[in-house]
Amino acid sequence: MENAKGCFRSAGLIWLALVVLVGLAGAWMTRNVDTVAEAAAEASGLKDAVARDQAARCERAKREAQRVWDAAVESGRFDESRDRIDETEAEAKLLCAGT
Repeated sequence: MENAKGCFRSAGLIWLALVVLVGLAGAWMTRNVDTVAEAAAEASGLKDAVARDQAARCERAKREAQRVWDAAVESGRFDESRDRIDETEAEAKLLCAGT
């Protein structure tokens, strides 16, 4: 009987320690949401996919700005196309800011 009480006491202490550890882990994760999210993104490869997508959008915007510039020069209507040129260049700068 004494052996059973000791076994239950040990199981209870192990259960209590487990509950405390889970609580501490939950509290740490709550305070470090950014760290946990970044680690999950890196582990899943999401961060690399986002970077590749951002780089592709930047390149497309640069090509579009260059195309608008070239079209304005070739047509001889550079001054008339200035607003459109400024818009596409601003868009390219915005999209390429993070790369």
